[in-house]
Parts: sequence; C-alpha cells; structure tokens
Amino acid sequence: MMQLPSLFGVLLLAGCASLGLSNEEPDQGTAARLRVAEVAERSGQSDMALSLYGAAVAASPGAIEPVRRQAAALARTGRLAEAERALNGAMARHPNSPMLLGEMARLRLRAGRSQEALVLLERALAATPRDARLVGARAVALDLLGRSDEAAAQHALAASLAPHDATIANNRAVSLLLAGQARPAVEILSPFAGRDDLPERVQANLSLARRMEERPGTDLAGAMAGE
Repeated sequence: MMQLPSLFGVLLLAGCASLGLSNEEPDQGTAARLRVAEVAERSGQSDMALSLYGAAVAASPGAIEPVRRQAAALARTGRLAEAERALNGAMARHPNSPMLLGEMARLRLRAGRSQEALVLLERALAATPRDARLVGARAVALDLLGRSDEAAAQHALAASLAPHDATIANNRAVSLLLAGQARPAVEILSPFAGRDDLPERVQANLSLARRMEERPGTDLAGAMAGE
C-alpha cells in the first residue's frame, strides 16, 4: 500500500500564489512578463515560462513576487535545488517575507520535510494569519505529520477564508479521502465541477471520491489502483 506522503504527493495541488502582497511589487513591465510566463506555463511551454520568469527577476531584482513565481515554476519542473537557491537569495534580503517563507515551506513539503515546513509556515502566518493558502499549507503539513484533528481544523479555516479556491478545496478533500470519508470529499469538490479553469487533478480527485463513495469499504489506495 502507498504510504501517506506518497499519496499526498500524487493527489495534492501546490498553491499557485499567496493571497497576500509583498511590500515591493514589480513594475508594470515586469508584471506583464509574469502574466505572459503564467500563460506559457499553463500551455505546457515550461522552458519559455522559466525564461520569462528569469527576465522578470532580472528586471526587478528587489521585488519578491518574480522570485517567488520563478521558484514555484522551477519546483513544478522538478528543479528543486535551483528553486531553493533562488529563494535563499531572496530571503537573504527579505528574511521575514511571508510569501518567500510560504514558498520555501512548499519546497520542504515536496521534499517530505514536513516539520521544517510547519516551522516556516508558522513564521509566515505570524505576519499574515488570514492568508488562506498559507493556512491550507499548514493543514497539509499537519496531515503529513499525523496530526489529523489539527489538520482538519486548519483545512476548514482555509476553506472559510477562500471558499472558491480549488486548490484549498482539493487538498481538504484529499485529507478526507485519506481518512476514508468519501461523501464529504464529494460534497466539497462537486461545486467546482465544470469550471473552465479547473485543474485536471481536481477533476480526477472528484472522480476518485465518487468511486470510493460508490464502493463502501474501498480505501484510497484501492480506489487509485482501480483508476
């Protein structure tokens, strides 16, 4: 049977952007590069996207958001060491940035270093306690540490702060599926079905939840094996 971290790695969605804002936002030209880079990445042109993110960082060396997005994109392509180097450079200038702390925490979660991720998230949330994506990431870290009751409370809080966020809903549903609670997972994900911008992973997890609901007694690993 797949272990908990492996299941999470397959089913979770990483947060795309913090809901908070940095104190040093990029200028209009850099913001335009970031928008084009995001479109390129969504269309599968990861090399072009990374090039544009790099240009945005070079154009606004003091801004936090370009570095954060560059690091996130590097992580999504599996280049975790490069992502960490980019974040470390930015954090040398902005050691208490919630956005950078949150992104570094996501790297730690990807690497299975959940306790380290939780420490970083607590620091970030001390400054922005109502950032829904950071609260949701803390819930994931708690799940991975086996602190299920605390995780459930944090998932619910994140959902209350951002009820229309598909990433937060997905990760909350995955937590429920791991606990064998298929029906509430279906109820959480069903309102997102049919959205044009819905990530494929969310739709796949909704199908998985429905399959578990239709087959009482099937655990998550068993339902995944039947995909």
